[in-house]
Amino acid sequence: MSDWQEEMADILAEIGRNLVSKHGTDNRGILLLSSLSLDGVTYNVFIGKENIIEYSLVIDDDMENIELMRDFKYTAPIRNRCAAVELFIKDNKATTKLLYKKDIDPEYEFDRRDEVVFSYFGKSPIIYPPMPFGTWDL
Repeated sequence: MSDWQEEMADILAEIGRNLVSKHGTDNRGILLLSSLSLDGVTYNVFIGKENIIEYSLVIDDDMENIELMRDFKYTAPIRNRCAAVELFIKDNKATTKLLYKKDIDPEYEFDRRDEVVFSYFGKSPIIYPPMPFGTWDL
């Protein structure tokens, strides 16, 4: 394993520890979906509850993980950089899937999010919290 691969693994391990610290282990799993593009990174966390899948609204507590994802984005050499990351934590085990541009149809990237979430948790309703006050005042 090269130095950059070890650094990527360390970053994902730290993100995983932070997610477990925040969301605990009393759930059906924690799923992080992150896209890594030239424009920046997206950061989406879903928690499998008893009969639902809960989307975790990004708050200040998440900024450390977002910064770690930004570091992750630039860790690999350009020819080895991935376009998206799926990190799933369940029963004290973490699995990671790195997706490359050839793996993702950009036209359907956002649409495939529900499909990916359901592949980890099954077809339960996804519950999104209300947007914070003032969000639409931009």
